[in-house]
Amino acid sequence: MTPERLLKLRAMERPPQSNSRDQVFAELAFSPRAIFVGADKWDMEDDNMPEGHVFYGEIDEERVVLKTDNFNGDSPAAEVALVEELRGRLGDTRYWDVPQVIKSGPDYVVYEMLDGMPLAKDNASWERGHMHRVMEAIADLDERLNHQPVALADRQSAMAWVKSHVGDNSGQWVRPALESGVLTTELWQKTTDYLERHAAELHDVARIYRDPNGTHFLDRGDRLGVVDIDISYRPRGYMPMRYLAWSLLNMSEPQRNHTNTPEWIRSVRFDARLGDEYSPTFILSLLGTLYDLSTWDKDHANRGVIALEIRNAIESIIDSDGDTQVHN
Repeated sequence: MTPERLLKLRAMERPPQSNSRDQVFAELAFSPRAIFVGADKWDMEDDNMPEGHVFYGEIDEERVVLKTDNFNGDSPAAEVALVEELRGRLGDTRYWDVPQVIKSGPDYVVYEMLDGMPLAKDNASWERGHMHRVMEAIADLDERLNHQPVALADRQSAMAWVKSHVGDNSGQWVRPALESGVLTTELWQKTTDYLERHAAELHDVARIYRDPNGTHFLDRGDRLGVVDIDISYRPRGYMPMRYLAWSLLNMSEPQRNHTNTPEWIRSVRFDARLGDEYSPTFILSLLGTLYDLSTWDKDHANRGVIALEIRNAIESIIDSDGDTQVHN
């Protein structure tokens, strides 16, 4: 799908009066059973069920997922187009399953239900073999999305995204991390110098599937399911490096307590052939994890330990800049 086509779909207006959630349920004869919030699935009968817009249930005794708001591309039509594009690109892959769109309307999209364990819930997700499998799949996805050159408008959009997130100490990721103390002023100054030195790498832009993390991927045995589909533009290598940073942030406590974190990072990068050329993008991704930490509950038991690990990872890359390599 061309950028022009996506812009047209994004410009499509909803009817002046959109249906309420209950009206959508009634129109589709949808029987809700649970609600998805990220990787969490809450039974509809749970008194503590949070608000959300993605529901699991049945239509004509068929198990489905119903999405009622926050559509990628800003409309149901645009989201359906993104899903169908990804289905087309991954149709013959041995790595991925993409849900089929069953039905869509001005206020909803109905998907087939993909069974599988979200990687965010899988305690084995941080083991080296498992990481290798996911990184191999992400590399396949990256290759399939980037057969054509990136358009100038998309390149400019990606560069603007980087600037808005880490361009200076008021960036969307930086300011909260500095204010919360998970990022120190001294390290941010070193990081700023490093990112300026490597601006060319960050300006080398690729087409990506969203900001990949363990809530978007389902372990389905021999394949990975991919959900909440969006496509955007980020510095080259962002997909695997962002997933690696996400994994470092969300590593299970037993795994974290028994892992030499620097060696774990090196081994994952070595297995995935993610050499020094991807380090600027990795630092960008690690700054995103510090932002995530700054929004966590202040009483989170491991917050300080994880922040220290991530800061050490950033500083190690900066200090060794030009001196060492992850060999391919």
